Amino acid sequence: MQNHRRVIPPWPPWLAMAAAFLALLLLAGCGGYYVNPGASPARVRVQLDCTADRSLLPQDGGEVSPLTFWDWGLYLVAGDGRLLPLAPQSGEWLHGEPGERLVAHTVFLVPPGRQRLRLLVEGYVRVRLGMSARPYGVALLQEDLELDLAPGQEVAISRVKAGRQ
Repeated sequence: MQNHRRVIPPWPPWLAMAAAFLALLLLAGCGGYYVNPGASPARVRVQLDCTADRSLLPQDGGEVSPLTFWDWGLYLVAGDGRLLPLAPQSGEWLHGEPGERLVAHTVFLVPPGRQRLRLLVEGYVRVRLGMSARPYGVALLQEDLELDLAPGQEVAISRVKAGRQ
């Protein structure tokens, strides 16, 4: 019995070069998710202890997820009001963390100089009504900070929060 393996011809050199060039263009377009803090960034140490308040849930009979999910971060407020995320020094991901309580100790890298920062923490549960589900907020902390940071300086902020008060 003969082997009927099909031989796949190698890519022509121009096609391989075109694919490599396209991949390079795509990577160059992805400049990064976080603000570039510069060569000698300041550091803002954030300590959080936040608790969800499930008494805020709607009483309309929807099915509620048993876990609270947390999205949070420290943002640079741009002149036009946009929020630009600052990088955690550890590289950790700060979105969708499950748990009834968020206890966090994270250092963020911040460009030196006079900065307006926003600490934003949101806790939510998923509420299913029929075939759809939506997030429902059970905790919120939003605070703006005006800081004048020197290169290499470290500032610590600590917040304790329960619910959406």
